[in-house]
Amino acid sequence: MSEFGAPLSVHVKATSALGTFVLLGEAALMLTVSRWTPWPVSAVLFAVGVSLVVLFAAIALVAIRGYALEPGVLRVTRPLWSTSHSLAGLHAAALDPSALRFTFLGFGNNGFFAVNGWRKVEPYGWCRVLATDPANAVVLRAAGATYIVTPDRPDEFVQRALALARPA
Repeated sequence: MSEFGAPLSVHVKATSALGTFVLLGEAALMLTVSRWTPWPVSAVLFAVGVSLVVLFAAIALVAIRGYALEPGVLRVTRPLWSTSHSLAGLHAAALDPSALRFTFLGFGNNGFFAVNGWRKVEPYGWCRVLATDPANAVVLRAAGATYIVTPDRPDEFVQRALALARPA
C-alpha cells in the first residue's frame, strides 16, 4: 500500500475559510436570535441554526486527507474513514494540471475542504473528482470510470499506479 498526502490549494483554503465563517457565523446568529424571539419564529430560527451546523459538519467529514493505492483500488482518506474506488482495468495514469479547469458541466463541492463531485472534462468525459490542489491533478482512467485526484507527489503516484496496473 502506498500513501500520499492531499495538500490544499490556496483556492481550497480560502473557500474553506470563507465557508466556515459564513456557515458557522450564520448558525451562531440564528441560534442567538432564536433566544429573543417569540415561539413560532424562534423554533424556525433554531432549526435553521442547527441545520447549518449539521451541514458544516457533513461537508467537513467528506474532506480529503490523502490517497492510498492498492492493486485494483484507490483509497481516499477522509477525516473519519476512507472510501474505496475500483481501478480495475486501469489503462492510463497521467499528470494533467489542466484537468480541473473551469467547466460548466458538473456538480459537487467546488472547494469547501475539497473539490468533490463529478465533472465533464474534455477529452476525458465524465470524471469523478476527488481533489484538493488542481496543480497536482492526476487523471486515472480505468475500465469503468475516470478519476481526478491530487496527491502530494503526483509523479510518484502515476508511477505507482501504472506499476500496480501491470500484470505480474
